Amino acid sequence: MTLLDSGSQPAATVTVVPAEGTYTLDAGTGVITFTPANGFTGVATPVTYKLTAEGLSATSTYTPTVGPPPGPAAAPLTSTGVGTTPQTATVASCEGCTVTRWTPAASRPPR
Repeated sequence: MTLLDSGSQPAATVTVVPAEGTYTLDAGTGVITFTPANGFTGVATPVTYKLTAEGLSATSTYTPTVGPPPGPAAAPLTSTGVGTTPQTATVASCEGCTVTRWTPAASRPPR
């Protein structure tokens, strides 16, 4: 099994569209791996591969689809205190996340 570049030449690694990602082939296992470029989602431009056996060959394409990564999860937080003692809760952060202060539900106007 061989990956083919845009000129139909054998290649171990192929980047069809740089903003989409890179294809690699493990010739030992026959596994084509697509590594998406940072921020890419959607249907990637296909890569062509070629199978050869006993002097015969056939070509076809592999087309991966990349979905968006899951968004962050915000767990409910609680605290317990006595009287006017301030209470705190630590919000677990994630890479690229920001914490926004929301108005407490009790002081929001009714819907």
